[in-house]
Amino acid sequence: MDTKRVIMSRKKALQSKLNELLQPSAERETIKVETFSDPLDQLSSAATRELAIHLVDRNSRLASEVRSALTRIDEGTYGLCESCDNSIAAKRLDAVPWARLCVSCQGRQEAEQVHSVGHVVEAA
Repeated sequence: MDTKRVIMSRKKALQSKLNELLQPSAERETIKVETFSDPLDQLSSAATRELAIHLVDRNSRLASEVRSALTRIDEGTYGLCESCDNSIAAKRLDAVPWARLCVSCQGRQEAEQVHSVGHVVEAA
């Protein structure tokens, strides 16, 4: 398959993913605060609300990543690592079409994040 067709196929997949992420979700309804007389019910409700907030936040960040990938397609920079400018492997883009970084740079970034979190924990 030629490069243009692959990119157009990924663009369709990205647009579909974005539409999915922008659909109203049950998590948003779960976020509303309710009061219960039973402390265990309050605790359960708070835990459910926290999980729902986490899921909405994750979906929001993912939607932003997908939009960014669509912009990169339009700009002609899709598939290039934002860190080293090398091509991102096709297998990586098949698995994570919104990927910004090649596997090497992604691994390096994740290692730096883990390292910086370790310093924060040690300092506390």
